[in-house]
Amino acid sequence: MPERFTETMRAASEAGWSQAVQHRFVHELFAGAVPDAVMARYLIRMVSAEENTYFLRAFEALGVTETRRAADPDTQPTTGFKAIMREAADTRSYAPALSVLVVAEWLYLDWASRAPQPLPNNFVHAEWITLHDNSNFRGFVDFLRAELDRVGPAHADLCGNFFSRAVALELSFFEAAYTT
Repeated sequence: MPERFTETMRAASEAGWSQAVQHRFVHELFAGAVPDAVMARYLIRMVSAEENTYFLRAFEALGVTETRRAADPDTQPTTGFKAIMREAADTRSYAPALSVLVVAEWLYLDWASRAPQPLPNNFVHAEWITLHDNSNFRGFVDFLRAELDRVGPAHADLCGNFFSRAVALELSFFEAAYTT
């Protein structure tokens, strides 16, 4: 049986993928040792729905006001991620958009599934891990991968391009949390 298309894409981006899932941020998250300022910068710049209760509770615990969230400019990786999502959408093709989504979700499942037990005491750290390592999230990632496995091979070069750039952006996203 041939290797899954998504495994082939990941293997082609292995260096960046491994750097991301083994990043200092991930290790500090597992240990419950991400400095509040770093965690705040990281969460403020997440591309997400603002009404997510985790974010609101985490921002309150980290002392991040709505004014600060609105005032903090996007980092280069956040701007890059928004741009790559627009670029993928502009292709009007399912496969490139899936390539970016698969990276965004699967890479997080990969690092979160490596978390040692017990999880950190601080809910800001523990829930961030749990949000990315639970049966519903795993099922979502499995669905996205199966879809990319199905449609990606017909657009292998285009998918590979988007996939590798998305991996690089995810890595730079972690890095940006440590810069002020």
